Amino acid sequence: MDEKRAESFRKELEALQAKVSFSAEWNSISDLVLDFYNSNPGANSSELRRYFGKIVPERTAQLELSVFRRMDEIRDLANTFYSDLGDQVTRDLPLIKRVEDLAKLKLGDYERETIKDMVKITKQSLAQKLPIKEFSGKLKKLGGKVNTYADSIAITQVKSMGRAAKAEKANSALVFDYQVIGVLRSTSRQFCIDTVGKHFHIDEINKLDNGAGQPKPVLIYWGGWRCHHEAEPDPFYKKKNFFVPGGSIFGI
Repeated sequence: MDEKRAESFRKELEALQAKVSFSAEWNSISDLVLDFYNSNPGANSSELRRYFGKIVPERTAQLELSVFRRMDEIRDLANTFYSDLGDQVTRDLPLIKRVEDLAKLKLGDYERETIKDMVKITKQSLAQKLPIKEFSGKLKKLGGKVNTYADSIAITQVKSMGRAAKAEKANSALVFDYQVIGVLRSTSRQFCIDTVGKHFHIDEINKLDNGAGQPKPVLIYWGGWRCHHEAEPDPFYKKKNFFVPGGSIFGI
């Protein structure tokens, strides 16, 4: 059901995006300039520049208005498709995507109706940024086996929500190097012991495996259930490369 909702939302967004075309607007400006030149064959470069300077603000103002109208329509779409997530979340489209992605995590073997309830609680709790204790408390109300694993689910999902947001910002800022941070304890997994304190490029992280039965991807869930370690984007880390004759590169 959620996949159908996401697909419908995507199609509606694409239809809205098609209404705003920067290339089409530029082509329109170019056509106006050419029309002016054809109508005024004797116009010099100064006159062309004045005309160009006159129409560009007019056209960009129209484009700006169109863009803001589309933004309003997108917010309306979000309100329509994701009203169940809360009142504020519908203004944050990246948050909707993070919630939907994390809600796909296999939570364990439960009755179908129980899973539906768990997914609903997870989505609403993440979207509304509820504290772990409150999130866990909502899950525990479902009773049964859920009560046993509620804390693990809540801790894992809330931590992963933060990791996902951090990864999005790093990607937008073109930061691809990470350092794994967090305190190691006697109960820490071997995967975490082997990685905490080290630097990894995003391509290396994508190849890591945190073990069977642990949620993935590693960048979002790092060591797995209840893990408090995470990959912190490091914009200042640069691997030193030395060029040698023949075009080879040695990194240290």
